[in-house]
Amino acid sequence: MPTITIGHRDLCALTDLQMTIEEIKQRLFLMKCEAEVLGVADRETALSVEVAADRIDLLSVEGIAREIKGLTGVELGPPNYPVTHSNIIVELDSRVQPIRPFSYCAIVEGVKLDEVTYHSLMQLQERLHESHCRGRRKGAIGVYNLDTLRPPMRYTALPPKEIRFTPLILESHSIDSQEFASSERFGEMNAKEILTKHPAGIKYGDLIASLPEFPLLMDSKGQILAMPPIINSEETRVVMETPETRGTRNLFIDVSGFDEKILSQALNVIVTSLVERGGTIKTVTMVYPDREVISPDLIPQTMELKIEHANNLIGLSLNSQEMIECLEMMRLRVLTEKDDFLEVEIPAYRADFLHEYDLIEDIAIAYGYDRLIPILPKVVTTGKETEKSVLIRDVRDIMVGLGFIELANYVMTNEEILFDRMELPRKPVVEVLNPKPARFTVLRNWLLPGAMHFLEANIEYPYPQKVFEVGDIVLLDESEETKTRTILNVAGAICNPKGAELSEIYGVVNSLLTNLGVNYILSDKTHKSFIPGRVFAITVGQDEVGLFGELHPQVYSVNFQIRKPVACFELELWKLFPV
Repeated sequence: MPTITIGHRDLCALTDLQMTIEEIKQRLFLMKCEAEVLGVADRETALSVEVAADRIDLLSVEGIAREIKGLTGVELGPPNYPVTHSNIIVELDSRVQPIRPFSYCAIVEGVKLDEVTYHSLMQLQERLHESHCRGRRKGAIGVYNLDTLRPPMRYTALPPKEIRFTPLILESHSIDSQEFASSERFGEMNAKEILTKHPAGIKYGDLIASLPEFPLLMDSKGQILAMPPIINSEETRVVMETPETRGTRNLFIDVSGFDEKILSQALNVIVTSLVERGGTIKTVTMVYPDREVISPDLIPQTMELKIEHANNLIGLSLNSQEMIECLEMMRLRVLTEKDDFLEVEIPAYRADFLHEYDLIEDIAIAYGYDRLIPILPKVVTTGKETEKSVLIRDVRDIMVGLGFIELANYVMTNEEILFDRMELPRKPVVEVLNPKPARFTVLRNWLLPGAMHFLEANIEYPYPQKVFEVGDIVLLDESEETKTRTILNVAGAICNPKGAELSEIYGVVNSLLTNLGVNYILSDKTHKSFIPGRVFAITVGQDEVGLFGELHPQVYSVNFQIRKPVACFELELWKLFPV
């Protein structure tokens, strides 16, 4: 969970409330945040706040103040964030499309970047990088002094040898200096030097080092603003206000990357936080080769809430007016009340609303978790295993009795293992929106690739190796509320130095199905993962419920680097036993 540092006096000033440290900690706790005192410096008490991962709007003191003002009744309903149009455009040419295809930009004018506001902005930028932008892999944020730029801007790409500029100096008061622990000053450098010598380049260089061309943001004079996602240029530095120096007042903000939704959400959080400091928002027109996009997009989303459903889940009996008051405390607005439904408007800076349950959670927060009285349900039940648990236990017992060792693989995997290395064409599967490691990008739609990956990792251990797994897979299903369906399968594999034969794996399948009381028939099957003529389909009634056979040498020997032949099977238990 991301952690930010805020000041006690600053928070009180932003909320127009005089709160003690304990009151702040209590209110933050009800907002799913935890705070502790770091210390006191220059009469300001610093608090370390751990923020829930889904609440990126709380990654700044401005966002926290906005939420507290709602919970305490200082301000109710959505904040007013007026947006005016500017004539500034950013052209995204075709060269950058295959490299870093999207960018969302905005202008915020009239911000006085005193020391507190400056540090808050830099901290918000870096925390969004770490969490929402997944270490800059999904998106990178650049903040520039608008007065140093000459529009229109151009987002393009050039070969590394053609790129030269002075990278941003990481000074001691910059949040970057905390991240990179360096204040070394650099002059003009080429792109390769930046990746190998500059602290930001050393840390993030692998994100672009292998590309034939590096992305660049430039203005009409040819001045380089930034080489995303690595570093901005020194010439466009944002300057902090000091008694001796007039700081930057007008900001140009760019968020570039690969997921338009993530970029837009990050930009919305930044610009609305700056408005809390007195800034005004202006739009920027993004000109793509085939379309135009105006950003930021602060149009709120709407979602329906069923009053009865909310009361049942929370355990309350709130009427519609009481529920509306709770929603307004969370800075939401009810547009219409119809029968037992409320149509709720959600501000654009809230990126955590995916389902009606998120609205219900906000009602519970506003009502106060500390006011909820726990009660024992008035039912008498006898605890017992579910039918699914009984089935899994039975299958495990049978497979262990047949001499197999059980695996417990992750449900998350990647398309290379699921399809490419199994010699199968790729098809739609459930994708992970913001994968942390590259290995986990999709949810598995069958079990055998996981067993093969395990055998590949254990080629040095004694043979024969006999492994199995009983586990869930996830399939796309438009008829379901979540558009997905989770089902139960079992798979097993034998890797034998003497040759894993068809008869051996058939004996396993027959023993398993016979012990489960299943009558089946076999038929010829064609499957690219298996040797032609050495694979069979298993049918029960009118349904094909599985397959078994000898894997093709291309799969086990070349793609998975397994030295011995492999025979395997997979059964769709959910078709045999709908539990």
